[in-house]
Amino acid sequence: MKLKKLAYLSASVFLTLGVLGATAFAETKWAPPAEIAGKAKEEAAAAGAPAAKADVEKTCAAEADAKALKGRARKHFVADCKKR
Repeated sequence: MKLKKLAYLSASVFLTLGVLGATAFAETKWAPPAEIAGKAKEEAAAAGAPAAKADVEKTCAAEADAKALKGRARKHFVADCKKR
């Protein structure tokens, strides 16, 4: 009789800890400490991070407009421009 109660008690404890433990960890989000995040941003800026993709596309399209390119020639020019 005592063994049966002990088995039920231990099973309920494990189930409770399993359910509560899983939900507690599921809501936790990791964020780097401020000093690490700040250093990473500074290093990227110091390394001369490449221009944003949208900026590159805009400048290439503006160059194509200035050269009055259309159709396939424009497409090839813009593709080559983006690779630079």
